[in-house]
Amino acid sequence: MGNRTFVLTIALITALLTMACGDEAPPGVATTQASSTTIGEAVPASVSEQDIATARQAFDAHKARWDNREPVAYTMAIGVETVSELRISFDETGSVVAEEIVRGDPSGSDTDSLPRSVTEVFTIIDELILGFEDGTMTVPEAGECGHHLNVRFDPEWGVPSRYDTLGPCDDGVGVVIDIIRD
Repeated sequence: MGNRTFVLTIALITALLTMACGDEAPPGVATTQASSTTIGEAVPASVSEQDIATARQAFDAHKARWDNREPVAYTMAIGVETVSELRISFDETGSVVAEEIVRGDPSGSDTDSLPRSVTEVFTIIDELILGFEDGTMTVPEAGECGHHLNVRFDPEWGVPSRYDTLGPCDDGVGVVIDIIRD
């Protein structure tokens, strides 16, 4: 029985080391390790340009959460804080079924520049992060003027719930997004 205990101990240690390194456990060894798309405490809900590597990791993890959700009908409320709000309803396939201006100019001029889908929101933020990654935009010192990126993610949906490019020298408001299950 000593050899069997030794073999089981080695298998357990191997499984634990494998999980710690991020690989799959050996065949036949069950794990409770979360996949890289699982949002946990290690994935920040708010990021900025001050740590662009963390911003990229958080963006990728939150986007994966959104992409891997169960199909569901929902409404995206999106607007510029205190200025405008647009509500766009989507069916389970992701097709738009209704769009309504809730706050702002009824002609649509307040909402014309707003993203019209969660995919479009993710694309905008991805392009901003890429600008910092490739050096097109330089990261200012904390508290300084320059290019900025601030993003908060919704913990349930993974969707950006607010984003802006405002820094301490800017005046203005950000884009807010709320996903409402229909």
